[in-house]
Parts: sequence; C-alpha cells; structure tokens
Amino acid sequence: MYYLWVAIIGYLAGPILYTAVLRFLYHEPLSQQELSTLLTWTIPTFFTVGILLYLLSIILLRSLRIYNLLTQTVLFILVGILPAALFTLGAGMFSYADISSLISPEGLLFFLFFSSIGIVCSYGVWLGHKKLRKSPFYALSGVLIIAFAILIVVPLG
Repeated sequence: MYYLWVAIIGYLAGPILYTAVLRFLYHEPLSQQELSTLLTWTIPTFFTVGILLYLLSIILLRSLRIYNLLTQTVLFILVGILPAALFTLGAGMFSYADISSLISPEGLLFFLFFSSIGIVCSYGVWLGHKKLRKSPFYALSGVLIIAFAILIVVPLG
C-alpha cells in the first residue's frame, strides 16, 4: 500500500512542476481543457511505462551491486527521458529527423515533468526499501497535495 502511495504522490510532482514552470516562467497558466489533456496523456504513460522502468532500474542496480539512493535517483531521472519522448512522439512534436524536439521548450517541460516524478518516487522507494521512518515522505506528501491544489485547482487570477 505504501508503494502505491509513493507512485501517486510521485506522479503529483510532475503536474505541479509542469504547471509551475508554465505559470511562473512562461506566464501561461493551463486551462481546464489543457490540464485534462495533460493528465489524460501522462497518467497512463507514468503508471505503465514509468513504473515498469523504475522497477527495471532497481533490478539492474541491484544486479550490478551499485544500488544506493544516488544511483537510483539518477537512473530514475534518466529513465524519465523515455516517457517524455513517448509523450512528445504521441503529441506529434517529435520526428525521427529532428531529435532536437526533445530539447525544445515543450520537450524539456515533459522531461522536467517525468524527472520530478523520478526524484520523489526514488525518495519514497528508498525509505520503504531501507525500512526508514516514512514520516518525512508523508510530510512531503502533504506539501505536494497542497501545491497541487494551489497550482492546478486554483485558477491564476
């Protein structure tokens, strides 16, 4: 049950960072329709491809005997490239001739989206794996839920 909570809270970090960058850096808040589209495309991507890649990352790191918080976090961030690429490909922003679309402003937004998920999930998974106190993660969960409500539910006015 704890790892399901980690996945859900980890996922929230993506829309929070994406929306925050759009609002505060580009001064472009998401409309309800744009938010709905973002969530519709990214939820299935994360809860299928993302989680599978995280699991494979842990298996790889353990088999290589280099499993620690830093290597796990770096690998979780790096595997965020694949869901970001899948999303830009699915949204029609990617062509095989122009791989630079992955480093376009929109491509970077999706990389930030999935990287933030990787960082939060890595922290939560590490606490669970090492059987450490989970109260810091629950506190982070509260902050992310509040940030999600403020940045996404409350319209920018």
